[in-house]
Amino acid sequence: MFSFKFLEISSKSITSEKIVDVIESAPRKICFNSCHKGALRKQDHEVYKGAFNLPFKDSIAPFFERETSLRLFEKDNGKAWHSIRSEEDFSKIEGFVKNFKEIVFIRDCLELSIALCENFDEDDERTEIGELEYQAKFKDDEEAKKALIKKCIECFDNLPFYKDADFICAIPPSKKGGDNLPRLVAEGLASAAGLKNISKSVEWKKDKPQLKEVKFDDKLKLLEDIGVEIVEDVKGKNIILVDDLYQSGVTMQYCAMKLKEAGAKRVFGFSIVKSRSNTDNS
Repeated sequence: MFSFKFLEISSKSITSEKIVDVIESAPRKICFNSCHKGALRKQDHEVYKGAFNLPFKDSIAPFFERETSLRLFEKDNGKAWHSIRSEEDFSKIEGFVKNFKEIVFIRDCLELSIALCENFDEDDERTEIGELEYQAKFKDDEEAKKALIKKCIECFDNLPFYKDADFICAIPPSKKGGDNLPRLVAEGLASAAGLKNISKSVEWKKDKPQLKEVKFDDKLKLLEDIGVEIVEDVKGKNIILVDDLYQSGVTMQYCAMKLKEAGAKRVFGFSIVKSRSNTDNS
């Protein structure tokens, strides 16, 4: 069902050219727990009480403005900022940073794109969710899967916009008719949030090979050669697209592009973890 909450988020078009352009841009992520610890700064000034500076507005602006009722402005160079003129506003932004400390806001071609956290911390140790994702995906650990789904639901419950989507869809497994961690998470989120899970209606047209050794320049072309089959009617729908690891985001953005081509109105990315790197293979 359409919600007034979507009025702040315009629908984007996605093309292969736009995907390439955004992947070549930098920076691609905002995370208050690591690379943007100093985004909020207090000032002892008669007029200004602080400043909030970010490298871009993508993904984060709707969350910031919804949670604080403050505007995030954009400079000519694309960077985002808010000059703080009261202690009350400083406290609002401080609360926002605290509440979204581990969330990774990602710049890509989707309307919104976030990951629950990074997979490794600054000491190159796996984060709590990073470890759960690793154990669930590579060790097939059932307890890790349960704990991971619980973490995803807890995060999802605190996300505006996402809760008002129509459908939820996982990135398809490599083999048609198979299963993967994103599908398991999507199933758990759909059940908890009361959303329709269309994951099994979105499949690769052919089995998808592992892309770890594929160079970035060839990856998008390979996905185009494989193609995506969508049998669900997604016209006018707002869809949450779920993945486990967001690295360059080529697969996420390609699938979002195909959902848009099938008529989807908005696609929101929900990844379990974001890699410290923005690139797959050079």
